[in-house]
Amino acid sequence: MVPDILGEMWILDELGLTGVRATACKAALAVAWEYSPARYAAFLERAARDHPLHEQLLALLSIDYQRDPGTWFQMVCSVIPHLRDPRSPRVAHVLRLLHECPPDDQREQAIAEAVFAIANLYLAVGERKAAHELYTRLIETAPPRSEVRWKSYTNRGVIELGLGSRVRAEADFDAVISSPDASDESRACCLNNRADLRVDDGEHLGAIADRTAVLDLHETSYNRRYIALARRAKSLWALERTEEANQDIEAMLATTDIAVEQKMAARLMRAEWAAAAGAATIVEADLKHVLASRRNFSAVAEAASSLARDLGMLDDSAMAKAETDSDSSELRPISEPARQPYFSRRRSPT
Repeated sequence: MVPDILGEMWILDELGLTGVRATACKAALAVAWEYSPARYAAFLERAARDHPLHEQLLALLSIDYQRDPGTWFQMVCSVIPHLRDPRSPRVAHVLRLLHECPPDDQREQAIAEAVFAIANLYLAVGERKAAHELYTRLIETAPPRSEVRWKSYTNRGVIELGLGSRVRAEADFDAVISSPDASDESRACCLNNRADLRVDDGEHLGAIADRTAVLDLHETSYNRRYIALARRAKSLWALERTEEANQDIEAMLATTDIAVEQKMAARLMRAEWAAAAGAATIVEADLKHVLASRRNFSAVAEAASSLARDLGMLDDSAMAKAETDSDSSELRPISEPARQPYFSRRRSPT
């Protein structure tokens, strides 16, 4: 069960054989599952990721689920996102495996998780109507306090928004935000979505309130916090509350689990503000960090290079080197400089 892409393929190929070799492979898998369900599940996850179209992939699920029903149910659901085609017979086969288990709360939860994963597949391939129907079914039938219900509200709201049904979208987001049973992560996602709608309407104060509510939650991922901080900073800047906007930039740079790429995006945002305000020292400091970083979103690296070129900070040869360095896959720690002084937004002359 050691991570090995060739080993995964060898196991899958052996399962497709007949006779002694196939029997021996199945016996080895049974021993591995008995020894460590968690490590077996990790192996299957890697195999699904690396060989999603292999015809023997689902044979890895043919083990005694009663050894560890919880892990087996999670394992079955984890395969679905890798199957790509929601109408594939393989997706139907996975769902059938779940329905064949004796009914209990654990099975019902697993079926709900599987249907949610299938709905996400439909959404990924652009079949919004089919995805919408499955999300609605989950909202109506999933276990009352199941996180799947709240994730379904969120995704259905996104579909409604894409279809131009803003009122319905906001109603779905509000349902999650107001529920005491929804997780902090789901509430954070919907608060950020609702804040985006506020910004679209020019209601920056309402957007700031929603972003602040995200940051007041305790159990959220770094992505939710990054989005809340970055977009709250933009709203604060739009309201000319420049010191608070800069505080949010500093908060992103100081938060340990916010990714380097996200910190570089925050630096670029501050550099753009500083350029508009004529604060050359801050522009130069932030752009140098972005251009020297070995980890960047491609759009951030390109925008930083363009801004540096426009400001005459780099000649073409230096810029080419900076762009090459920025695209390198080599990772290195980024040391944060001392706290930057705040600067004020330059008002247009009246």
